[in-house]
Amino acid sequence: MRNLFFLLIPLLLTCNAYSNTSYVWKMKKDQGGCYEVDKETRGERYIKKTYDINCRPNKTSFFFDYQKGDCLEVGTFSNGNKYISEVALDNCQSKKTQIYLGIINEKYGCYLIDPETQGRSFYKKLNDKNCNVQDTNNYYWKPLSETKGECLTQDLAGNLQKAPTEKCRPETVVYSFVLKSTYRGECFETHPDGPQKFINRTSKENCRPEKTVYAFQKKNQTKGFCYEVDEETQGSKYINKVRIDFCKK
Repeated sequence: MRNLFFLLIPLLLTCNAYSNTSYVWKMKKDQGGCYEVDKETRGERYIKKTYDINCRPNKTSFFFDYQKGDCLEVGTFSNGNKYISEVALDNCQSKKTQIYLGIINEKYGCYLIDPETQGRSFYKKLNDKNCNVQDTNNYYWKPLSETKGECLTQDLAGNLQKAPTEKCRPETVVYSFVLKSTYRGECFETHPDGPQKFINRTSKENCRPEKTVYAFQKKNQTKGFCYEVDEETQGSKYINKVRIDFCKK
């Protein structure tokens, strides 16, 4: 036991040497971290990742990252090179704010923004239920093909941005079935004045006629498929693949 005690003495002395440490901030690409290092070699003999708060300087400032929507605390005199840490969004919130329903950073939604900078200095995504304001944005439907298009609106800077398709959907729509091949079709909802004003693919159930029949299509000697088709044209106005049991007599 006595021999074991003497063996531990060098280890204790070595650890005591590393107890004289300090905290340093190290940058790696666009991110940084706080490390505890030995004062003598600044990390050659001892280095350990620690909490960012240990490197926090006496004077800090808050910076809003518009692209990520994050609030960052940085060293006032180092521009974040010696300390940068993500903190609660409320720290970047401006004194004056307003509710905005529209596009921020290419994403549509309900936001709390800084009105002076139109959200560049601060924005916070809110639940849609918190947006009890009227959507005053203008929406435009841009046809891309006979069966495709996109809904556009203007952001705060006046640039056209994509908006959710439902924003361009009229109150009244017309459902039409488009046959893509002999045994496959799709249902679309369109503007009453035509698809050039709005068209969007929807559930086939919306195009299902009142009268349908089931038709069996044999593929080979041991396999076949069952389709539900419109009674009038036997598949030109409506066709949908269903479970084969529906064709069982």
